[in-house]
Amino acid sequence: MAFGSLASIKPTALNKSEVLYTAPAGQLVEGKVYIVNKSSTEIKIRVGLSTGGLSDFDSNKGYIIFNKVIPRGEYYETDSIYFADQQSVVVRANHTEVAFTLLATETENREEGGFLAQTTSQSAITSTDMYTIPTDYRKFRGNLYVCNKGSFDTKVRVGLGSNPTDYLEYNYVVPRDTTHVRTDLRAAAGDVLYIKADQELVNFVLSGYYENFIAFSGDVGIGSTLVATSAYVKESISIGITDPGSGNTLKVIGNTELAGLTVTDDLRVDSNVNVGGVSTFTGTVTFSGGTVNTGVGTENAVVLDANVNSNVTPGTTNSFDLGQDSKKWRYVYSADTIIGNQIDLSNGTSGIATIGRVGAGATQTQVVIGAATTAVMASGNIAANGDLIVKGQIGVGTVTTPQLRGNTVTNNLEVWNSSLSRWIPIQGVDTTYSTLSNNATISAWTTVWADTSGGTWTLTLPASPEQGDKVRIVDIRKTFDSNNLTVGRNSSKIMGDSSDMIVTTEGASFELIYSDATQGWVIFSI
Repeated sequence: MAFGSLASIKPTALNKSEVLYTAPAGQLVEGKVYIVNKSSTEIKIRVGLSTGGLSDFDSNKGYIIFNKVIPRGEYYETDSIYFADQQSVVVRANHTEVAFTLLATETENREEGGFLAQTTSQSAITSTDMYTIPTDYRKFRGNLYVCNKGSFDTKVRVGLGSNPTDYLEYNYVVPRDTTHVRTDLRAAAGDVLYIKADQELVNFVLSGYYENFIAFSGDVGIGSTLVATSAYVKESISIGITDPGSGNTLKVIGNTELAGLTVTDDLRVDSNVNVGGVSTFTGTVTFSGGTVNTGVGTENAVVLDANVNSNVTPGTTNSFDLGQDSKKWRYVYSADTIIGNQIDLSNGTSGIATIGRVGAGATQTQVVIGAATTAVMASGNIAANGDLIVKGQIGVGTVTTPQLRGNTVTNNLEVWNSSLSRWIPIQGVDTTYSTLSNNATISAWTTVWADTSGGTWTLTLPASPEQGDKVRIVDIRKTFDSNNLTVGRNSSKIMGDSSDMIVTTEGASFELIYSDATQGWVIFSI
């Protein structure tokens, strides 16, 4: 739950609509917008609500404040507004020295409150049904904003009830370029909000929430008996203590008698439970901490006629066995990797243990485990009908240094270069392809399709290059002669020179290979 100052902005341009704040998904925002005039003149401001982002804002219907004049050095605050679930507050001013700040509280939007309706006056003769309170909600509370955007004063009527004559306001005059707010509207399920104006260009906005439950944003203390038809607690309840502690939804200290207890969700027991009869659990039972002892010895049987939907992890590493030499498990099925420091398939005897064959037909070869110090030894090829994933490094032949690896950061396949003493992408400059037409900084091992057809720009080389790093540059539109490409050296030299390189040759295609700090990047024609 967030509360306080949720957002603050200054306009980036005159008379430009901008989003002040967007409600997070599933959250209801209740608050006010505060506007401070920091300029030396009076200003005009507008505030509106959008069903989504800036592109969803309807300037004909969505304003809650229209052309409000704020004298210099003064401020203005709106009445309460409500918006939720990716809806936004949109602001605008005719001066940039204006500060818009949203002070509000976010709560869970359990009953679909927020920015509920927007419309304009349809006719000077008949009333318009603006909004009907849903029948599955009991209580509604909110504000109605009326903005007169026309050139003349207008008379408005607002009704709430079962017919258009249940007036709350009758021929109330709203001067042009001003806003009228009908605050603290309250309605019941099925009530209809009616609106009417004697001219067009009057917009009506309704925002609010449903009071089917009471939300407490802080601690709640109960000093006497509490009777409630229903209680919704999002955080936790403590009875007999001052703090339920981390992770506890309900914690009771002291003797507690529960007559007719039905648990339809998780049941957590942190202390002893003594059961004298048969216990049947149809839901989830969670034991958090402590020791769970089942049976009193090897003569007691534990029958699991169910699926295990979690990890089976020992309490202490490298201390317990799964089965015994005299009581072995029969088959072990695994759909994924079996990981262990040592896998002994010799069945208790010395020598080599062979596990079937890998591959089919002419590719069929043995896989041998347990010979000498080799973890996996194959006398021939190892064939895989599906994917073969190696999560470590690979050495080919009799070398002692791994030669091939997968880089988990760049997701590239890399090869060890002994002359450079480092890993490099196995595809070299073909590792990454980029089509660029504006200023950009590239990484090593990149081929750039450089497009200067729209004008000259600068391609900046990688920072802190290492010996052997390569980039490839191609004049993809053959326009380097008319719109030159500048190759920025990024603090490294190019051909020994401490200056950027200007490419003016039509259709140029070349590589740059980094040598050292003296020569820097060296041109290699392709």
